Order: sequence, then structure tokens, then C-alpha cells
Amino acid sequence: MRNSFQPVTTATCVVATLLASFVFIGRRRLRGCRKALNDESSDMVMVTLRSIQACIKDLAGQLEIRMNTSAPETSMGVPALEAAPDSSLGTALPAVVTETVPGSQGELWVDVLAKHECPAITARRARRAAASGEGQDPIVWERTLGANVWDVDGNRYVDLTAGFGVAAAGHCNPHVVSCAEKQMRTHLHGMGDAFPGRVRIELARELARVTPGDLQQVIFGSSGSEAVEAAIKTAVMATGRSGVLAFEGGYHGLALGVLAASHYKESFRAPFQGALGGYASFLPFGHPEEEIEEWLMQRVFEADARSAAANVVGPSEGKCPFSGLSAPGLPAAILVEPVQGRGGDRP
Repeated sequence: MRNSFQPVTTATCVVATLLASFVFIGRRRLRGCRKALNDESSDMVMVTLRSIQACIKDLAGQLEIRMNTSAPETSMGVPALEAAPDSSLGTALPAVVTETVPGSQGELWVDVLAKHECPAITARRARRAAASGEGQDPIVWERTLGANVWDVDGNRYVDLTAGFGVAAAGHCNPHVVSCAEKQMRTHLHGMGDAFPGRVRIELARELARVTPGDLQQVIFGSSGSEAVEAAIKTAVMATGRSGVLAFEGGYHGLALGVLAASHYKESFRAPFQGALGGYASFLPFGHPEEEIEEWLMQRVFEADARSAAANVVGPSEGKCPFSGLSAPGLPAAILVEPVQGRGGDRP
């Protein structure tokens, strides 16, 4: 059987997934903070949009992703864009065979889900249904392949989200499955940093090689929340500060350690407010850089007023008030979701 999947190494898939969910801390082009943001220690935790874009552009060449030569070349040079609809390859168009979605089998499974799922999620679907007048029951996936998803009722869909980006190489990509099966036969579980497996070390080295900037250390995790928490902890250690500046509508995860910086949905934070520590401050998403600078300056001056020991040079003396990692009042990091998803698909 012919195969339209592109050969993609395991490292490629991991890197593509990490880049898709990368944490961006600050921007080097905050004009009033150039010195601070270009500081060697700050560079440990700061990645710019331009460097990420350049890295993604260069990935194909660096990791030797080969396009399937059996498919005809298109004007864009991407054969997959004109792949013929074929359910055996995961390139088929949607096909709904039930009168309602979800169908009868899906509804049965959703009823079971409602009995065992966190009540908050079920209640959220109920509220959306009441507000929209439309049912909000999810489809229940049965199997996937390529860009296609089949539910338990036999309906076929096209997944335009690539499973939140995790299946960037296609669902059940045979090359990814083959690599996973091979690894599971030889070494299914290692003991992390205590007794690392060789593949863990190889992956860390490869990530350091392709990651933009002079970033050589890796922290492995299993979720976006962990990635954000690791970034915040790194920023705190690098700067000696504890606060975080985030933006309204931003979603950075629901783990307790990062929940305070997730502005999206006050109801997500409210029940745990007493345990969040209040380390995050928020400004409107898309706030002008000049006003962000003013906010930062105000924080410095307020801290100066509270502490006679603060040694901060004001802008009137011609020096950047943000230079120096120990400047009181400044946040340890500026946390940005460059394109807000849950916050309303706002670029």
C-alpha cells in the first residue's frame, strides 16, 4: 500500500511539538528595557518571535525531512496539499453517517463520562448549551489516521487542530509509531535524572542544537503548564525577583503553580485564590510598548518609595531604570501568549 506520510524522525516530532507550545518571556524590543533584556542572565529565559520563526524555517533542512517523491509536486512544493481523498491514508473528506452528532453510541459514552468526569467540565458544557441553545456533547473518538478522526458512531472528520499540535506529523504517522514501538521494546521507562536512558541524553543534545539562541539546558515535562512553571522558576532564579507580568485573556495552564498567571476565566482562579500567592500582574493584551514601559517604571518608583535602601537610577539621569537584575519592583518575567487561543483567537 502506498503511503503519503513524510518520513519524520522522532526528534523532529518532539521539536515541532515543543516549538508549537513554546513559552515566550518578554520581548527584547521593549525600548526602555533593552539593557536589562539583553543581559546575559536574562537571555537564559528569553526567546524572541523572530528566532523561533527562523528556527522553524530551518528545521526541514536541519532534520532532513524528506517529502514523499511518489506524490506529484504542487506549485507550492507540498504534495500533501493535493493528496487525493483516501481514508486508508487519512486524507479523506468528512463523512457523517448518523442523523445527529454525536450519534447513539456517542451519547451512551458521554453519559458514562458525565458520571466519572470532573463535575466542573460537565457543568461548563451544560452552561454553554444553555447559552447557545445547542447541544455541547463532544464526539467520542474511536480511531485516528493522518488528518482523519473517526468517532464511535462511525462518523469521519478532518482534524484541523492536529490534536492541539501534538499530531503535527499526522495522527498515527507510521514512522512515529514505528519509532515508539521500537523504543518500547528496548527501554520503556527510565528513572529520569537519577538513571537517565541514552535516548534521553540524545534528545536533550538535539533540542539544544536546534533551539534558537545560546540555550543549552533542557527541562523535560509532559504538559504546557509544566513548561510555563519551569520558565517562571528559571526567571526567578536568574533575576532574584518573584513577580510576573502577564496579559489579559492569556491562558498558561491550570496547574496550581501557574494558575495565578492565567488571566483567562476568573472562575478558574477564584476557588484557589488563597493558595495562588498573587505573584502575577496583568495588563491588556496588545498593550503598547510605551505603556508597558511606563508600568514598569511605576513599579520601580513605588518600590523605591517603600524602601530607602533601593538604589535605582531615574530616567532623568540618562540611564535605563531597568538595567541591573536586582532592581526592586520589576517582575522576574514577562509572560506572553503571542496568539491567544482560549482568549479569543487574538493574534
